[in-house]
Amino acid sequence: YSLERPVTELIGARLGATLTLICTSLALSISIGLTLGVISAIRKNTIVDYIVTTLAFLGNSMPQVWIGLMLMFLFSVHWGWLPAGGMVTLGRGGGGFVDRLEHLILPASTLAITNLVVWYRYQRSSLIEAFHQDYVRTARAKGLSERVVVFRHAWRNSLIPIVTLLGNSAVFLVEGAFVVETIFSWPGLGRLGVDAILKRDYPLVMGVVILSSVVIIIGNLLADIAYGLVNPRLRAKH
Repeated sequence: YSLERPVTELIGARLGATLTLICTSLALSISIGLTLGVISAIRKNTIVDYIVTTLAFLGNSMPQVWIGLMLMFLFSVHWGWLPAGGMVTLGRGGGGFVDRLEHLILPASTLAITNLVVWYRYQRSSLIEAFHQDYVRTARAKGLSERVVVFRHAWRNSLIPIVTLLGNSAVFLVEGAFVVETIFSWPGLGRLGVDAILKRDYPLVMGVVILSSVVIIIGNLLADIAYGLVNPRLRAKH
């Protein structure tokens, strides 16, 4: 109603921006969260473990609005290193790869900070549990180096239950996109949905909600498929 254009056309124009933001933040949260989880599990009950755990939970407890505004203040206003909003810099003919990457860093980091603690917690607990399994004791008894024991035996098996988090992450990322895209003026589905709500454009609201639900369903489906692929016991049953 508000823009006098088909809902599918408006959503199609914004879908790529949201997928770029979600995929980038998911890659950041997985890589950072799993790395911190491995470090904490290896250094269990040490000062390193306590510091990493504290920082992870502090990042998770802070609202996305506050994190986004603080990152914007530091990196855009105070230091002037990164742009404060948008997807490209006006006047650059649509912006190149570097320009788009600079605009992506702050919103993707904001969305990743509040999501990585889930990956961290699961990785830490799963790896600690793997350290107590018989196959790890056997590997150590054979005289294998600690690096081989951790990364070739314990870590690979600890990733199996973590795959199920992909479905839950889809929910958090889609929800967070509405907040982050509004803060950083990112031209994606989240901002489109917020604008539609404020304008009471009900067909557009329904379109955004339906597509967001489809993304969440697909995320859960892919998580189930991935779990079956990485779990050898499920493959053996079939």
